[in-house]
Amino acid sequence: MGTAMSRIASVLFAIMPLAVMPAGLSGDRAVDEAAKAVIGFGLLAKSGDPEIILPLGAMVPPQTTPEAMAATLLEMFGSQMAEPTRLAAEGGDARAQYRLAFYFEYGLAGFERDAGAAAKWYRRAAEQEFEPARFQLATAYLTGALLVPRDPAQAASLYRLSAERGYAPAQRALGDLLENGVGVKRDPAEAEQWYRRAADAGVRQAMVMLGAKMLVGSGGATDEAQAASWARKAAQRGHPGGQALLCFLYHSGRGVPRDFGEAYRWCQLAPGEVLAQKVLGLMHLAGQGVARDAVKAADWYRRAAASGDAEALSRLAGLYANGIGVERDPALAWALYEQSSRRGNLKAMLDRDRVGGSMSEPERMRARAIAESWKPEMILPDGGRRR
Repeated sequence: MGTAMSRIASVLFAIMPLAVMPAGLSGDRAVDEAAKAVIGFGLLAKSGDPEIILPLGAMVPPQTTPEAMAATLLEMFGSQMAEPTRLAAEGGDARAQYRLAFYFEYGLAGFERDAGAAAKWYRRAAEQEFEPARFQLATAYLTGALLVPRDPAQAASLYRLSAERGYAPAQRALGDLLENGVGVKRDPAEAEQWYRRAADAGVRQAMVMLGAKMLVGSGGATDEAQAASWARKAAQRGHPGGQALLCFLYHSGRGVPRDFGEAYRWCQLAPGEVLAQKVLGLMHLAGQGVARDAVKAADWYRRAAASGDAEALSRLAGLYANGIGVERDPALAWALYEQSSRRGNLKAMLDRDRVGGSMSEPERMRARAIAESWKPEMILPDGGRRR
């Protein structure tokens, strides 16, 4: 029982990483973790985001409240549901087929993990135009999961079918493919149309993407006020990407009055977002809305640079080149500039050559060695290079 419930909890936590979990319930840790995860779903579902509600909610008949859905979901993960679900699925019930596929994918309700069986039942449900199943099958084609051969074009086709039938998560996913030219010809203008439909339906990630597109004008005219509006909608619904974007807009004064206090407040809510990390680094470095603190600035830039962000790598390199908030290290600065230049930052290439011009031969050898053996943990806050 404990192992199965722990697996349920791990699956739900993976699907709902933003949920705020309440304190212990029964004293049985495995049961409590699963129960808290489902309760967390009920809490997070209040955001109204279809990408949270629909995939899990599709396993149960429609419920009147998120809390009722969460309680029913917990029942659905019990081993007592295995046989009724299997029989209903074999009898042609699309919802049961979808639920059975989910059981096989994650090894729930007493079933062993079986990727092939999961794909089979998702396909059976999709053939009945059960959109959550079609979405999962499309994602399998996109990523090559569930023993399905990777086929982005087939994924795009399935997402489009589902999007045209009004399934909001598929509308966001199709927007992503069109925006990036994956499986389809790149079309930023059509991507914006699908993002807008998904955002109007409450998909927070689509709100963020639409806000970003409004900001840079990808596929259409720029509209900073609209960018701020969409960012705020996502941010107020608890989406870290929306919070980071709103932080950036307040910091730069784009679409909203410049306000370092508001920028800092929203950035603090999204510490895992690279954009927020970069803004926080700049604010601490320049003393904007917070006390000037170069050591904290370096820490934030490290976190952002560890993700491979070219701008953050370059900014961190500048700190190491000049010994600001960190011990001066020209070789590491050179390697960071090199990593940034490899990601298309032309200015970093010039800065790399400038730093390299004053280095000794042993420093150059060390710099090249760091660049060639590059790993993100080299610059994380606990990497041993903080003064």
